[in-house]
Amino acid sequence: EQAVYLTADFFTGGDKYLVYILDKSSVLTGGAAVATSVLHTGTQSMGIPVEVTDAPTMYMVHANEALSANTVTFWAVQDPLGTPTLTSTALTVPNWWRPPSARSLGTSAQITTFEARFWSCVYRDGSLWACQHVAPDASRSTAAARWYEFDMHGWPDSGSTPTLVQWGEELPNGTGFATFNSISVNAAGDAAMVYAYSSINDFFSMRRSYRAAGDPAGTMQAPVLVKESTSSYSSTRWGDYSAVGVDPGGYEFWMIHEYAVTSSAWSTWVSHFVADLTAVPGGGPFVSAATAWPNPSPGDTQLRLSLARGAREVAVDIYDATGRRVRRLTRGDLPAGEQVLRWDGRDERGAALASGTYLSRLSVDGHGEPGPKLTLLR
Repeated sequence: EQAVYLTADFFTGGDKYLVYILDKSSVLTGGAAVATSVLHTGTQSMGIPVEVTDAPTMYMVHANEALSANTVTFWAVQDPLGTPTLTSTALTVPNWWRPPSARSLGTSAQITTFEARFWSCVYRDGSLWACQHVAPDASRSTAAARWYEFDMHGWPDSGSTPTLVQWGEELPNGTGFATFNSISVNAAGDAAMVYAYSSINDFFSMRRSYRAAGDPAGTMQAPVLVKESTSSYSSTRWGDYSAVGVDPGGYEFWMIHEYAVTSSAWSTWVSHFVADLTAVPGGGPFVSAATAWPNPSPGDTQLRLSLARGAREVAVDIYDATGRRVRRLTRGDLPAGEQVLRWDGRDERGAALASGTYLSRLSVDGHGEPGPKLTLLR
């Protein structure tokens, strides 16, 4: 809320970590940049979270970079625009081991995974979600994408210290290398993680895992292949372009990762993912009811929405079972009460879609809510 934070590792002269702080009010009004900084020694490669909701302070999280460790250290930046200082507290978590280099199909080259640093973290509604890639056991024969949810309990101002709410590891097929992961959480508390996956039998690919807020603690649903490389990759660097964020509507996820196009060239892939599409609204703040009729349908379906208030724009997005949007229906300037949008069973290009289950999401003036599941029977 107060500042823009820039951070950097130092690679000479011992372990150092720079936190450079810009006064946000000055920057936003076009004034001169007013900056403070603190150079922390003794650690490198902290994760600094995206703050989706206001936190008591700016947090950073650090993973011990030893061959094996089970300690996470949290740092809080206090008095950021005066004389910034760092306060820390440590928390014990399940043990991890330094990840091995990642192998892939068609090449003897191995990707450097560095260590079990925190690659991504996000703060929302009192929780700090963070992820790292680790070797899950002492054999160090595989690498897993590990994630955590920590309850910060208002630390340090509250006098309470953070606790571990839940954690888990993703490794498709139970073998290979799930690396360079990023995580985010939406307004409903659903979490999505994107990561690279490879093995001696698989090119590098972009995968995602997702958990709804109500899923059992420490679990994610089955991993999904998002984008697969079309070639082996013979360099030793990968994973710099990994990110996941939440759409301004508050619920949908956008994510990026890399894929190989030749043995020496990579590209980035952008993916849009809608969470918890199978839920049917039972009285949201904007749509008090939503039904589809007929459903199943051979093609034409009426989507009947009961609006809790008038709306400038109402949209219904239709997705296939993989989460790919196939159609958007919109109407504008609608009063409160029942409204009807019609879907003809076709995609944006007018092509008839195949029989199957389709998922919908409602948007009222940019606020997203889950919609009914739709079934086409041709």
